Amino acid sequence: MTRTAAPRAVARPAKRLSAALSALCLAFAVVLPVLSLALLALEPELLTEGLGLPASSAGSAASTFSAIQRVLIVVIGFVPIAFMTYALVCAHRCFKSFAHGDYFTLRVVRSLRGLAAGIALWTIAGGLTQPLLGVLLTLAEEELSVSVSFGTSGLFTLLFAGIVWQIADIMTKAVALAEENAQFV
Repeated sequence: MTRTAAPRAVARPAKRLSAALSALCLAFAVVLPVLSLALLALEPELLTEGLGLPASSAGSAASTFSAIQRVLIVVIGFVPIAFMTYALVCAHRCFKSFAHGDYFTLRVVRSLRGLAAGIALWTIAGGLTQPLLGVLLTLAEEELSVSVSFGTSGLFTLLFAGIVWQIADIMTKAVALAEENAQFV
């Protein structure tokens, strides 16, 4: 692994911030799936409220959902959360490397790529969850209900993921150059 020397006055605050961000990402990566699973399992109507389902389909209480519907809500609703959790774990690894003074390493590049992929998949899965659940929960009804929403926030999130992916790709070249230069020294 290559460590890049940084002036001590700059390195300490940057390392402390990286360590704090690493811990925060790890905390969110643990808490987010646990809370989300609990909410999806105990209060499935919270997820279905945004589907635009009529009251007869979504029901006024969780007890109106069959066991199969509850499982579908939990499984489908958890997919975007799983991708976000993966992105948070990758961010944790990246900041942990920064906190140890590792900046131009393949571990950092892999972490950045994982972060970008997790964010992109989270955005895409989140956009597909609503219409998929709408169809699945109204299959037995007279009319299928599909609600699709499209907004700029998803596009900007995908753009951000693409930017991070490209930065990671450029850093791959920087890592190769740093390793090549280390051989000459």
